[in-house]
Formats: sequence, C-alpha cells, structure tokens
Amino acid sequence: MILTTFLTISTDNVSTTIAYIKDLIGDLMPLLLIVMAVGIGLIIFEVIVSVIRGRK
Repeated sequence: MILTTFLTISTDNVSTTIAYIKDLIGDLMPLLLIVMAVGIGLIIFEVIVSVIRGRK
C-alpha cells in the first residue's frame, strides 16, 4: 500500500496526540461549562415563561 510508505504511526505519536487532545479539552472546559450553563438557563427560563403564560 502506498499510504504506509509515507505514514508511519508509532505508539509515541498516539501518546502525543492523546496528550494534546487532553490539554485541548482541559483548556476548553471553562468555555464549555459556560455554554452549557447558558443553554440550561435558557431552557429553564422558557419553561417558567410557558407556565406563567399557560401552555398553548
């Protein structure tokens, strides 16, 4: 196969990639928590408004 001559994947490459992904997820976690909190807050707000107005 031609692809294997250009690309060699070793365990070091996989370990490094996993470490980079863990760092990326760790860096983005505060932003993800804010997005989730705003989304849940909007859902709760919509439920409260629909209860006050009465369901249609």
